[in-house]
Amino acid sequence: MPIIINDNTSRVEYTATSGQVTFAVPFEFFENANLNVYKNGVELTYDATPANANEYSVTGANVTGGGSITLGSPGAALNDVIVISREVTVERLTDFPLAGPFNIDSLNNDLDRIIVNLQNLQTTLDSRVFKLADGDSPLDLLTIPAKSLRTSKYLVFDSNGQVAVSTGTGDSGLRQDLANTAVNQGASLVQTTSGTNVQAKLNAIDSSITSLTALIAAAQSDADAAQADADAAQADADLALANAATAIANAATAQSTADGKIESFYQNDAPVGGSLGDFWIDTNDGNKLYRHNGTSFVAIQDSAIATAIANAATAQATADGKVTTFYSASAPTAEGVGDLWYDTDDGILYRWNGSNWSSQVADVTSSNQIVIADVDPFIIQADASGITTTGLPLTRGIKVYKGGVQQTSGVTVGTLNPTTGITATASVATGVVNVSLTVANAAGSIVVPVIFEGVTYNKSIVVSRSLAAPISGGTSGSTSFTDQTWDNISTATYVAVTDADAQVQSDGSGQLKLNANAMYQGNTTAQIQTQYSSDNSNWTVVASATGSAPINTPGEEEPGYVEVGPTTVTGLTASTNYYVRLVAKRTSGTGLLSWNFPSFTAQQP
Repeated sequence: MPIIINDNTSRVEYTATSGQVTFAVPFEFFENANLNVYKNGVELTYDATPANANEYSVTGANVTGGGSITLGSPGAALNDVIVISREVTVERLTDFPLAGPFNIDSLNNDLDRIIVNLQNLQTTLDSRVFKLADGDSPLDLLTIPAKSLRTSKYLVFDSNGQVAVSTGTGDSGLRQDLANTAVNQGASLVQTTSGTNVQAKLNAIDSSITSLTALIAAAQSDADAAQADADAAQADADLALANAATAIANAATAQSTADGKIESFYQNDAPVGGSLGDFWIDTNDGNKLYRHNGTSFVAIQDSAIATAIANAATAQATADGKVTTFYSASAPTAEGVGDLWYDTDDGILYRWNGSNWSSQVADVTSSNQIVIADVDPFIIQADASGITTTGLPLTRGIKVYKGGVQQTSGVTVGTLNPTTGITATASVATGVVNVSLTVANAAGSIVVPVIFEGVTYNKSIVVSRSLAAPISGGTSGSTSFTDQTWDNISTATYVAVTDADAQVQSDGSGQLKLNANAMYQGNTTAQIQTQYSSDNSNWTVVASATGSAPINTPGEEEPGYVEVGPTTVTGLTASTNYYVRLVAKRTSGTGLLSWNFPSFTAQQP
């Protein structure tokens, strides 16, 4: 469709703001390909759906007044230069007939293209090429000399303003001399503002650099000498420092000898003064123990230990009014009955009984801490009628630790105290108290008195039970059978865990498919088999699988998992009832297999 071609130029330039994506095209164009878009001198690519800032889309083709271009995300950066120019192929697309109707639209389109190309040419002539001003002379066309005349020459303008080539004199000769590569010829011809030529300036700079190099070398020599002096001084300082450290160590040794005897204070408020190693028992703060660190008294132990020390100090103070406390690795010489010695080697506080330091007051180390290990609860399996499942007794072991080391002797056990409905026995073997549950048809707990070094530690063990649902009845002649109510297992030989009367009819090709899987709990490993029989007596194994033993930690059991099948049995009598079942056994461990979410399925394929 013909459009109006306005009076405008065919090139526009923008300085972008940050993130700017849209730029106006203020001149008419016929199709998107007429536009050339540049960003910072690099031509961009047209795309109807631009994917990035190096691609653009166009709107406004063949529209009076022009249109716009849109950059892809994230648009232009701040101060990017965006240039848009128009380029239309110079061609004639329509030829008018000598007779007949005259196509005005085609004429307008051709005239539009002529005007647009004239505008493009005008834009180039006005702003993109060198040209003579209207009032300038000569008026004739400027023509450069022929190739044979301009080879290896510089273009110049002669006295008439016409284009010429260098002739070796005047301004053109100077240009040729400056370009000459002969020895420093150009530099010797150019002068600075002070009147000295460039070559002379360069010579002066070179001389200055030579002098500066000599000065740097001299300075480096002086610096090396200074460094040598500094190294010698550092060596002297290091020797002096080592001598000082030796002197300090000697002084510390002397001070330690002098401070071998320290004092203990037993009062409400912090003592005035005091020296390194002195003890203070704060009588109004739970008999908290403090030790002088050379500056002040700081807390060193909890109130229980401080109480023991305070009791010893009180007893001696009653006898002689004052006791002396020693803080050292080796036994000191006591001054009187009741003196205290804190052995820094083993962390034990001793009292002088008049002849030796054999009386322990307190052990402040963790090496003698007594710990009774926690015990997993009993879980007793029972059937749906409340009858305890076979497999008893169940046993739990209670271990005693001292200073982090399990004790293998010196451990005894008192009378058990179970709740109503629970009967249990206990014995000791190699320091472990073994508790066995013999009858348990109820939930409750057992209190086990563990005795070690004359102290009784009561451990309570939880007892609970789970109930198994009754098994389902058998079926006869069906095309499938599913059982999800299994008995719990405690034996090491295979027993049926599904209804042994279940029957499934084989399909017309004499095939059956059996499949089973389950999760279970118990400190054991399980194995299951799928089987079939034609007479409910002689059984054939279809498939078997063993489940991995679960991981047991105190107070927690992770479930094991076992799966067998699906397996298709072939070669059976077509459309005949067959007995199907699942059997299981315990293959390792002593725990009772307690099944969770079991599933056994037999069906026609």
